[in-house]
Amino acid sequence: MFERKLTALDYHSPNNFDYQNEKSFRNFISWIENQKIRLYPIEERASLDEIDSDEWYKAFEKYLTDMDIENLSAEIPREEQIEIILSHAIRLEYTDNMDKINTFRASQDQLMKQSNETNPLEKIDYNSKDFVAGMNRIQCLLNVPTKLNDNLTVLQAISKLITEKLNPKSVQAFLDENKSSKEPIQLTLNSINSGVECKDPVLNDAVKVLRLLHIKELRDLQTKINETIVSIQTITANPKTDSSLGKVGF
Repeated sequence: MFERKLTALDYHSPNNFDYQNEKSFRNFISWIENQKIRLYPIEERASLDEIDSDEWYKAFEKYLTDMDIENLSAEIPREEQIEIILSHAIRLEYTDNMDKINTFRASQDQLMKQSNETNPLEKIDYNSKDFVAGMNRIQCLLNVPTKLNDNLTVLQAISKLITEKLNPKSVQAFLDENKSSKEPIQLTLNSINSGVECKDPVLNDAVKVLRLLHIKELRDLQTKINETIVSIQTITANPKTDSSLGKVGF
């Protein structure tokens, strides 16, 4: 519940803080007063540090009153008390380190500016014709869908695909998966069905060879058909708009 704020304050166990445990809660109050808030002088913090004392809760009630923070009192739920105290401590922490934080932020902004000036990717015009044409070619190769007038989204999709699917580890895993230790299958004419019955063995073998050649031609034809479909999809999926003519596409 309070992990982020506890982490921001460098609390020793932000993920294991059991605020419902009385001893853990009292230790937390003692820690945050000594390390972050420092409302009292050191000699006046003893009553909060004595977490096993029967008088501790009275000291805690006085502490809440002395902090003089709106809506903070002993009557509200413990969760709200902790939330308000943590927020107050973070404000104090920022105030104490304001110059250091602002200096660090300024240095980070300067580094980012220098990085942008020297990074060639920052100078690319992602809407230029050359860039879009190159991106479309990559889309076609990777079979990435087109999103009209949103080059950035398409580029992010291409980047994600390459990062996840084409990294060396993924490529090697694919090669290992498809690697076969078996010997290649050797086809013989006797194992092929000619589809017709010929009494002449020589003629029967010739028919089988012709059938294999025909199958190869069909495969080549299917490949060309697939290439044509991809080319057409590339054109139809990325129409060029001429608003002056009121037309979409070529």
